[in-house]
Amino acid sequence: MLNIGTMLKMALQVITQDGELLELQAATVNQCQTLRDIAEDVEEMLVPLDIPASVLRIIETYCVSQSFQSTDMHTLSLVVEASNFLNCTGLYMLACEAVADIIKHTMKTGSLDDIRHLFRVSDDLTDEERESIIPIM
Repeated sequence: MLNIGTMLKMALQVITQDGELLELQAATVNQCQTLRDIAEDVEEMLVPLDIPASVLRIIETYCVSQSFQSTDMHTLSLVVEASNFLNCTGLYMLACEAVADIIKHTMKTGSLDDIRHLFRVSDDLTDEERESIIPIM
């Protein structure tokens, strides 16, 4: 087992949720604690991950270049979920901030229906319940 301060110098091959074989660079493995733990514990360097290849590519881009470009809400939510699972703290914080910015912008420029649409939530309130809600804007 490696010391906590030891940086892994090897890549990790993974099979993505959608069946793609990807080789994650050592920089990615080192910045994602879950991947580090896996790399330290397995002899075989081919690991199945329940994360789509497109999301892993976004995570790898962040880990290698420390850059992150916001994307559509669906992909962003997948990045939040995956970076949380992989314990990639920096990306997790950036992705959560991007979600918060989208929510703030939508609240300023849109309606409650726009927020529901953004998160794919149906309006299941009765007319009586809807009338009892105090507007927050």
